[in-house]
Amino acid sequence: MSDVTLFWSLYDAALNGDFDAAAELIDDACEYVMMPTMEVSRGKPAVLKAMGRGAGAFDRTRPPTITFDVATSEWGVFEFVNEGTVATGIVDFAVNSDWQFSVEPSSLVGHSYRAPVCMVYQINVQRKIYRIHEYTDVASLMKSIR
Repeated sequence: MSDVTLFWSLYDAALNGDFDAAAELIDDACEYVMMPTMEVSRGKPAVLKAMGRGAGAFDRTRPPTITFDVATSEWGVFEFVNEGTVATGIVDFAVNSDWQFSVEPSSLVGHSYRAPVCMVYQINVQRKIYRIHEYTDVASLMKSIR
């Protein structure tokens, strides 16, 4: 597997609910940081749980538009535009995150959204992702919900 496709493989597996495949791509001690809120998940189970909440909150009706995907053997940047509809998982996501919602999250279900996302990640010598920093413009995401 090439470095350029490593994060795409992780993202695609998580989107499709294949968390066993996603788990194979991350290190046991992986750290995931949602940079806008500085929420930190540490360890493979916590990272997979955080990824699952995010996957359940948003129904991606279209494949992401990848705007940048570059990696070396030690790090990578995966930037994309995420687009779809808000799913029922938004309620669980809201309860378990520090995101600030201007309305009751359940009232957003079924509304469309479009938001840019940038993932900066590090790769260890075992070719596993061991650190992920997600940069999502939460204000733009909330503004895009219609």
